[in-house]
Amino acid sequence: MKDIKEKVEKLEREVFEIKVLDMEDAVFHTLGCIKGLRSVFLLYKAKEMTEEDVRSAVKDLVVAVKCLQEAFHDLEDWMEKYMLRKKEVSE
Repeated sequence: MKDIKEKVEKLEREVFEIKVLDMEDAVFHTLGCIKGLRSVFLLYKAKEMTEEDVRSAVKDLVVAVKCLQEAFHDLEDWMEKYMLRKKEVSE
């Protein structure tokens, strides 16, 4: 029984780590899109990029933010379920 409990705890740590890494990836991707939008917009103001380039950069940022939201909600849902399981076990 102790062996099974240790394996479950190890799997829970691994799942948590994967979910946190997914969120970190989404954060860095979003940050990259923000920086990209900044560059494109400044080049647009300098007349070196088109309005379509700016709109494309905005769309990229929208997708990145949606991915970040999904990663956050996935982590949040997992944490809620984890806390409920731990609470049920301790009662």
